[in-house]
Amino acid sequence: MPPRPSRTISAARRRGQFSRAGIVFTALGLAAIIGELAWRPIGERLGAVGHWAIIICGAYFLAWGLTDLVSALWPRFSGSGLTRHRFHLPVEGRVFVLLMMALFVGSLLGRSNPLLLVFCCLAGPWVINGFLIVAMLQRLQVRRVTPERVMAGECFSVELELSNRKRLFPAWMMNVRDRVEAAGEVLEPEVLFVHAPRRSRQSGAYRLSISSRGPAVFGPVVLLSRFPLGVVERGLQSELPGGLLVYPRLGRLATNWRRLTEATHDSTHSAAHVTQSAETFHRLRDYHSGDDPRTIHWRTSARRNELMVREFRDERDSPMVLLLDAWRPAQAAPADAEALELAISFVTTICVQQLRGSRDAPVALAADGATPMEWNGQFRGEPLEPLLDALAILEPSPVADWRRLLAFTQRTAERRPTVLLISPRPEIIREELPRLHDEHRLDPRSTIRVLDVSDIERLRLFSWT
Repeated sequence: MPPRPSRTISAARRRGQFSRAGIVFTALGLAAIIGELAWRPIGERLGAVGHWAIIICGAYFLAWGLTDLVSALWPRFSGSGLTRHRFHLPVEGRVFVLLMMALFVGSLLGRSNPLLLVFCCLAGPWVINGFLIVAMLQRLQVRRVTPERVMAGECFSVELELSNRKRLFPAWMMNVRDRVEAAGEVLEPEVLFVHAPRRSRQSGAYRLSISSRGPAVFGPVVLLSRFPLGVVERGLQSELPGGLLVYPRLGRLATNWRRLTEATHDSTHSAAHVTQSAETFHRLRDYHSGDDPRTIHWRTSARRNELMVREFRDERDSPMVLLLDAWRPAQAAPADAEALELAISFVTTICVQQLRGSRDAPVALAADGATPMEWNGQFRGEPLEPLLDALAILEPSPVADWRRLLAFTQRTAERRPTVLLISPRPEIIREELPRLHDEHRLDPRSTIRVLDVSDIERLRLFSWT
């Protein structure tokens, strides 16, 4: 059977939700026990058998409700024992239960056997529906297949495989609900398996997009079904832990970035000479805001009736050292956090494009946050996974020390490189940098340029398109 098309989940649910069914059954169990012990309404009519029957039913509902509350509030601690089982009453089920309660209470108060018979006719299918779902949930196994790494903002697929290991009974209308935690956001994507025959495997997938970098944790997985009547939903939870690493999102370096590096190198190149030894022509592309008007190719623009610019690829031997000060105060504003995340994507894009587009131009990166990181890319085509892994788990910290980055500069600054220090606190660094430059005995030919993280957007050095 081909997998059923799945849905892309974009909305997030808050962790620690209350279970309405758990609250209802807890209250119902307490009311039954307290009411029977205090006033004995059932015991007076049905005797000792009815008295103890209502107390046992109340205790069962109480335990059931508390179990469902624990499973909903702390899903991570509900992978074994009674808390693996889930119960939920949909709107149809609530109406059905209220109707049964009205018939049961009416039969007791009016001593009406026909009403009691109607109640039994409704209660029987309701109970059988629950037991059928429990029987279908037995010997079902779920397996998840995820990529090891993805890029932030990239849409990717997660495959879920449902195995029915029962010898006799198939499974119908099984809804597999996964759980994904990433960057403080909780997502609960779902895949529906219409029919899983006995001793078979069915595959389905859902598409997901995670907007923030960092580790993403998967699990637990809940199997849910309402088949066949739809008045009660039963489920079974499995831990099924998993995870992947979300890389910083890559963007595009604007023309202003090339001007900034040229100014740091104290060299200027006009558009008429841009195709000499410094840069080589790469392609023609659409004009973007911030592009140098001198690179517009007027013949192609007139023929296509839209502005087209010449794009050049830097082939100069220009080593670069990037220093990232991942400092963030304990009570940072959302705008400050977004600016720092933009800076991380900015330096990631620089490293990737420098290695892919420049010839014999090594690039080095050091960052200091909760933990320091260093990466020194020496050659074109060098694997980028170590760099992207380190930047994906880089955590900003209020105790980050930018002074430690100067020692890395001393070890890597060779052949008069471009040294760029990106920080959210540039004023403090500019005041102390001259003294520390002499203290660390840096190469006087190497100029450290300090760039505020807010200048990346203000100077239009970087864009997402």
